[in-house]
Amino acid sequence: MSTPNLFSFATSELSHDAALAYILSWADREFEGAPQYSEVHRLGKLLLGQFVTSAAQASECPDPLVGRPSLRVDVLTQHKKVDVLVKIDDDLVLIVEDKTDTGEHGGQIKAYVDAIEAEDQGTEQRRQVLAVYVKSGNEAQAMAKKSTACGIHMRSDLLAALAEVPDTGDTIVENFRAHLQAWEADSESFRKTPTNSWSWRAIEGFYMHLDDVLEDPNRNWDHVNPPTGRFLAYWWRVRYPRSLVIYLQMHGDPSNGAKRLTIRGSHQGEAKITKDDQYEILKACKSAAEATPNPAISIKKAGRFKGGDSAGVVDITFGADGESFLASDPNGFPDLPKTMARLEQAMDFVDKVATILDTP
Repeated sequence: MSTPNLFSFATSELSHDAALAYILSWADREFEGAPQYSEVHRLGKLLLGQFVTSAAQASECPDPLVGRPSLRVDVLTQHKKVDVLVKIDDDLVLIVEDKTDTGEHGGQIKAYVDAIEAEDQGTEQRRQVLAVYVKSGNEAQAMAKKSTACGIHMRSDLLAALAEVPDTGDTIVENFRAHLQAWEADSESFRKTPTNSWSWRAIEGFYMHLDDVLEDPNRNWDHVNPPTGRFLAYWWRVRYPRSLVIYLQMHGDPSNGAKRLTIRGSHQGEAKITKDDQYEILKACKSAAEATPNPAISIKKAGRFKGGDSAGVVDITFGADGESFLASDPNGFPDLPKTMARLEQAMDFVDKVATILDTP
């Protein structure tokens, strides 16, 4: 029997802020020695300790909690726009920037650190200010760099901490655990779900898998919202022939899994790509296809050419039947080894196209 979960109803990022603030509040020494609170107090101290340790390591400073078996902890939310602010004793402040589906933008973390440090200007004792970025949702590895040195905790890190205290007896904590576990299961479902049944998070999980296996410094993915409809895009294999930029892009949405693979083009600098540029790239794609003895790759002009900041040039399919790069077994389940083999072929093809475009 499935029981109601608070976080099925409290779906905003603020509810995650509140859950983290709630757990961290239990780290206060007031709850030491109280048997009824022993496990949730242990979890609060454990999570707070992990946050502070990672933040100190990122800032290349000693861990300020070493030698402090007991802590006075005061937790605030939305103080100077900080998601969660943890005051520890009288000399330490931890900023927790909590994200679910979005990422850091506008140098938020650095701005928050500066704002909290400014509070101590002119006082006799300046507190040490550390920061940690907590991501409950999914995020591209390309987004790992933040605006200032901070600890980084992904959903897997939160789940690992929760696993160390397997039963707190606290309904809110247990609801939060189940909520994160469900998010993790949905993200990992791409491995064992037919490709035509993938959810948004399953596609994100697949893209995170690609982040792990594709050795490409230019790989990135994100949600895109063009007039034709929202989809998840994954970009990689960027090449710079002459003044052009060409790269691979895959499209994913729950209506078709992640099945379309396209070579796109743009211009280096601020110039827009023109229709003539698109036709030049198309010509190079045709030459590369004709020069490839293996007919595994087929190309097709990607709609009407009209230029822009970036533009599609050709769609890539595989085999005589024009199959997607996302290979499936006879039952529709993903065949990841075959998929990676097709992506390798596509990457080699882009390299050939770049070489042709670079040739005088």
